[in-house]
Order: sequence, then structure tokens, then C-alpha cells
Amino acid sequence: MTNVLIVGAGSIGKAILGELIRNKTDTTITIMDKNRSKLNTIRRTLNTLTETPKLNLLTDISKLHQNVDVVINATNPENNIKLMKFALKKKADYIDLGSNPFKGPGISPDSLFDSQIALTDRFKQSKKIAITNTGAAPGLSDLIIKRNIVRNGLHTANIGIYFYQEIISDRLISSWSPEILLFESIMPGTTYKQGQIQSIIGKDKFREVQFPRIGKKNVILFNTHPELKTVPFYLKEEIDSIQVGGNLNFNGLELPELILELIQQNLFKKLTDESIFEKLCATFDNKTDFVEYYKKGKVEFERITPLITIEDVENRIAVHTSLTIQHANDKNPFANATSFITSILPSVLTEELLLEEISEKGVIAPAGLSDSERILLKCSRRGLALKTKKDRKKS
Repeated sequence: MTNVLIVGAGSIGKAILGELIRNKTDTTITIMDKNRSKLNTIRRTLNTLTETPKLNLLTDISKLHQNVDVVINATNPENNIKLMKFALKKKADYIDLGSNPFKGPGISPDSLFDSQIALTDRFKQSKKIAITNTGAAPGLSDLIIKRNIVRNGLHTANIGIYFYQEIISDRLISSWSPEILLFESIMPGTTYKQGQIQSIIGKDKFREVQFPRIGKKNVILFNTHPELKTVPFYLKEEIDSIQVGGNLNFNGLELPELILELIQQNLFKKLTDESIFEKLCATFDNKTDFVEYYKKGKVEFERITPLITIEDVENRIAVHTSLTIQHANDKNPFANATSFITSILPSVLTEELLLEEISEKGVIAPAGLSDSERILLKCSRRGLALKTKKDRKKS
């Protein structure tokens, strides 16, 4: 019998658990979190299911005595190196959702992609693999980019990775972490261009993007998104530029308008205790409550539309891959639309590792995996209806 350890019982950890249960993965799953109330929430949801999986709930990782085949880090990137070393000790493969691409103020060295790559030889010596940055973006986005470049023989590719999320709710809540959402929106945008990282400020930080089904929308270029590091690391010769951006529409207000509205609501009378940024984040309800809010009708509607565009200037080819997901509770009882998308790739990769279908060893991001076609096909079968369109531009 195989064993999987999920560290972190937040929104993504629960969603990954839900995917492994939904697809009847024949394994014993242990989910570990120091917060016992999160584990109790999982237990209550499990009591509503017709089939109960082989599951252990744990508050202390040191009490895990059985063998582990795959360790999944569904917590903060600052725990990446510690849990990678734990996986090496357990002689297990490893998966995480993301890492920080570049050094900066307040960035822990243990959260850096380069710190993970430094452990490559140790994983190779153990004949194991650590697959890092396996969420929606980075992760799924990396695989789509690699597949579309290889399939279409693209060069000098200009890549755009965009998201537009819509929420209607009587509570201020997002399925993304408000800290990440606000940080990436408020800070200067960054893009990758011809081997260099460039900062974008002012009106240049905004782009108008044509999304499928929902039409033209404004997006904000994000700050230092991991794809600016992980995609060129494996596909440098084929890449000319990369930009990543997105926006949130909450009850008709887009993110810049929402931030201004929160400030105007006189929320910051006591700024001596906390920064404006901390106050802004604190105005949001906890994202882990999103699924419960949806069940109770507090969240009326949620839809997320990712879009990845690749334009090959040299060959005048454009390839667009898109996806639209509305609240996915009918598929995965632990997930909302965002966590559903984010949980698919790590759950697919977990099963591939258990079945020994991935041959690579060492430390690698999804763009470095050899068979992106096969993995994306499995993701599609799980409910990610990826649609790809190819255009040839006129001379």
C-alpha cells in the first residue's frame, strides 16, 4: 500500500485531498496541520461522503512513523526546503505549489527556486524527484506553454499568462490569499524580456486582454511571478518575453476600484498599530471559509477564466489556450473554482509518481518534465476543459 502526506489543511491542501479521493487513488493519505480546527472541518466533510478514504489526520509531523511515498507541501514556500529534506529522509518524492523566483526584502532563502535547485544532486542520489511550482500558475501554465511551443515549433515566443476572476458575495472574501492578491497588484509589475527582468509602473502596468466568453478586460501586470523564472530556466532559447497579470471583479468593482473603496470606507483610523497593507488584508474574510460561504449562499457566484497566449513573431503564429471554471463544489466537496484549478496538477503528478510514470530525477519544475502532452491530457480528464486555438497572422 502506498502512502501520501499532505502538509497543510488550508484551501489548497483540502482541494488536493478532495481530488485524490474523487479519483479513487488507491493509497493511504495523511493530512497534517497544526491547526486542529482545520482537521475537524475535513472530518465533518468526510462524514458527508458515501465512500470514506484511508485517511489519517495529524497535528505533529514528528509523529508520522509510517513510510511515505510522496510528500506534498500545500503550505507557505518558506517550508519548501525543510519539507524537501524531510522527503529525502523518508526516501520519498516531493511536490509543492510554488516558490519565490527572486531574492528581495523579506524573502526567505528557503522559499527561493534557486535554493530548491541546489538540492538536485541529493534527490538524484536518492533516485527521487522533487517537482516544484505545480499549482495553476506556475505549474499548469508552465506545462501549457511547453506543450504549445513544442507542438507548434515556436521560436522567439512572446507569452502572456492572464487571469480574470469574478465573485458575487455579501461577504468580502477571495479564494486567493488577499496578501498575495494585494501585493502583486500594488507593487510594480515585472516582465521577462530577452533574458532580463524589467519593472513596469504607471499606466504601463495595465493591459487590455480579450478573454474567451467574457470579452475584453483590464488586467494588472503582477510582481515577480514564478513563471518569469521557471519557464526560461527550461525554455530559454524559445522565449523572447513573458508577462503575467490578472484582475478580480468583486460585486462589479475591479481590484483597483475595490482597494480605493476600502480606503474610502475609513478603515484606517488607527494606523499606528498596523500598516495600511495589513489593514487591507485584514478586511477580507479568511479564504478557507470560501467553500462554506458558497454552501450557505453567502457567496452567490464565482468564475475564473485563465488565458495563456503565445505569439511567435518570427513565424507569425499565435496560440491561445483558455479555460473557464465556475464554482466546482459539485466536483470536489473541498474546493472552490480557484483551489480546484490549483489542485488538479499536483494530484495528477502524485498519481504519476505512485505509478512510476515519471522518469526524471532530481529537482524540476513542470516546464522541465518531458511529457507535457500526457500530463495535460490527464488534467483535462479531471475537469479542466482546456481549449486551444491557433492563428496564423497575415504578412
